[in-house]
Amino acid sequence: STVLEFDCVVIGAGVQGSFTAYQLAKQNRKTLLVEQFVLPHSRGSSHGQTRVIRKAYEQDFYIHMMEESYKLWTQLEEEADVKLYRQTGLLVMGPEMSEDYQLIKTNLQNNKIPTV
Repeated sequence: STVLEFDCVVIGAGVQGSFTAYQLAKQNRKTLLVEQFVLPHSRGSSHGQTRVIRKAYEQDFYIHMMEESYKLWTQLEEEADVKLYRQTGLLVMGPEMSEDYQLIKTNLQNNKIPTV
């Protein structure tokens, strides 16, 4: 019998899992990507024609993480020679004096991300 060995195993071949496996493979890691359903399928959180990524978060570290994410989307588009991401606007609404709303607004302003 043959024993297969991998450096990394990624569970789930949605957008996050697939991108993780791709990045690991680019680092010459022997990577196994496992998905329970035949691809493509409509059972995951990232299926369909539209999704949203954003920089509007209550926690500052998510904003920095998303800055890196936007760079990686651009890099992937260049490597694949395919347009994958289309930037549009984002409307964040809530009670003006809400703590969560104020945190989001403050974090965006502190990180020089335009707000109204």
